[in-house]
Amino acid sequence: MQAQQLLAGQNRALELIASNAPLQDILEFIALFIESQTTGLRCTVLLLAGSRLHHGAAPSIPRTYTDNIDGVEIGPMVGSCGSAAFSGETVIATDIATDPRWEIARELALSHDLRACWSTPIFSSAHAVLGTFAIYYAAPSGPRDDDWRLVQVAIHLAGIAIERRRTDEELRQRAQRLLEADRQKDELLAMISHELRNPLAPILMATELIRSRIDDPESVERYRSVIDRQTRQLSRLVDDLLDISRGVKGKIVLAREPTTVASLLGRAQETVAPIFAERRHIVTVCLPDDPLELRVDPVRMIQVLANILNNAAKYTPPGGQVSVTARREGDRIAMRVRDSGRGMSSELLTRVFEPFFQVPRARDEAEGGLGLGLTLVRRLVELHGGEVEARSEGLGRGTEIVIMLPTT
Repeated sequence: MQAQQLLAGQNRALELIASNAPLQDILEFIALFIESQTTGLRCTVLLLAGSRLHHGAAPSIPRTYTDNIDGVEIGPMVGSCGSAAFSGETVIATDIATDPRWEIARELALSHDLRACWSTPIFSSAHAVLGTFAIYYAAPSGPRDDDWRLVQVAIHLAGIAIERRRTDEELRQRAQRLLEADRQKDELLAMISHELRNPLAPILMATELIRSRIDDPESVERYRSVIDRQTRQLSRLVDDLLDISRGVKGKIVLAREPTTVASLLGRAQETVAPIFAERRHIVTVCLPDDPLELRVDPVRMIQVLANILNNAAKYTPPGGQVSVTARREGDRIAMRVRDSGRGMSSELLTRVFEPFFQVPRARDEAEGGLGLGLTLVRRLVELHGGEVEARSEGLGRGTEIVIMLPTT
């Protein structure tokens, strides 16, 4: 008779799994079914997440007990369930009152009339521990002969249900990530198209004006400057895209050589001097007498510093201040660029080095790019074995970029 009941119970559990019933409903059905096949026992199912066990089902045990053990961290001496999940082996406490593994939760268990506990790991098809199935007795006791077979049925069904649900959740998350990646791709293509198109309009306009005023050298020179400036902007955007691509693929090769911070900063400043002058920024550089020698790729490090200085210029209002300092800190050299611009919220600080992320610009701020500058900065600094960090005390209080580089 019990064989027929077991078969019917297994079939019902499998039907629930196949119909995508809530996991807790399936586990509670399994626990209640096992309890119905014998007398004097109560069942629980705990689910392993990381290193902690969480409530799965305990239909016949008071919430005052299950709530207190929910989230327990597994270990070799953490009751029967925590020990079973930790070791991957069955753990039997024939008398909770004297079992040393129950020291932490002994009083809790005894106060709920739980005197013995037998816990068995639930495994995935790859033999990873998914959780535990436990049987509690109201008196000191070991597993009875019939209980062994019941528990094997229970852990088999629970394993199928838990693994199925986790697989479904992983597929759902993967599909969500693909949708998000597709959305970001569309936004990226739209943004790249927009940013690369921006310099083309003035180039085309200047070309037409040159053609119509070929006999006016002053106008030709003015429009030639427009073409030159916008072509450089276009070239910079394309270079940023190429550098990010090389960085992602690990194709950036550093040509290290001895140099000094003063040399790097001087050459970086030259590239951004026009925008500082145009926006009337007050730029101060404070370097120690120590030459602050480094062994880096000068071209790449100048690119890093120029990107940071360019950002400081873009996001600092006309007449604002930009300060550059450097000093030795232990076996590293710290370079700091601080501006008196708009600053950033804590949320923006966490995203500022992400590819294609752009801080919204105010009307008086200079033209932006693709949002690749700081991403490239981080990649190049990390290739040199260093670190880069953005700091701000909040909106309206300026921004500081700190680069830490090893001296060797």
